[in-house]
Amino acid sequence: MIDVVTVFAPRPEHPQWRDYMPLLRLQRDSATHFGHQHVMVTDEPEDMREFSSLAVELPQPLMLAQLAGQVAYLEQWSGEHPALFVDADCLVTRALDAAFDGTFDLGLTHRNDVKSPINNGAMYVAPGNKDGVLRFFRGALAICGEHWGGDQEAISAMAAPVPKIPEDKDARREAKTILEERDGLRLAFLNGLDYNVSPKNEGVRHKRNPFVVHFKGDTKAWMARYAREFVLGK
Repeated sequence: MIDVVTVFAPRPEHPQWRDYMPLLRLQRDSATHFGHQHVMVTDEPEDMREFSSLAVELPQPLMLAQLAGQVAYLEQWSGEHPALFVDADCLVTRALDAAFDGTFDLGLTHRNDVKSPINNGAMYVAPGNKDGVLRFFRGALAICGEHWGGDQEAISAMAAPVPKIPEDKDARREAKTILEERDGLRLAFLNGLDYNVSPKNEGVRHKRNPFVVHFKGDTKAWMARYAREFVLGK
């Protein structure tokens, strides 16, 4: 079993949260299409009744809620099967089993960004080291700022120093996983092109067949077509 886990905390002051509901349905359907279980961590279970949800208490600030929800999931996680933390605008685009090769406890995709070198839109939690993974995420929650992107900055700080990726495009495409240790936790710094990639053009299937396609910003409008044509086949 592999859990695909999304933390979603609707807030009345952000009514646009409803715009994410179609994306979350697509995400759920993409996870179950490959035989995985989709889990919604939320403090508003009544709004999320159509999803399989884990109801928890979350802080009001969204960035804190995101990390607190991930900690809450990990606290009840058995530690015996993999889990994938994803943002609401991510699709699972292939079976995730091959993403977990036994070499790491936590897999993160990295980039050359000064403030947030880790893209936390897709984070791969392998079985076997629950204490270490929990320690990492609790540490991130303890230093998380309430400003937008605070959760991503906190994850990046916990993973520091984050290895650079090649500036050359060809070298970047061929970049291999970098394995390092942080406080008893085996971290894998993964190539985003394979584990957490954002599309560049609408209606074009990514040729590397990544595990996750991340529809950030304006590309959210492309998610339904991608799911229909390249994942769900309907």
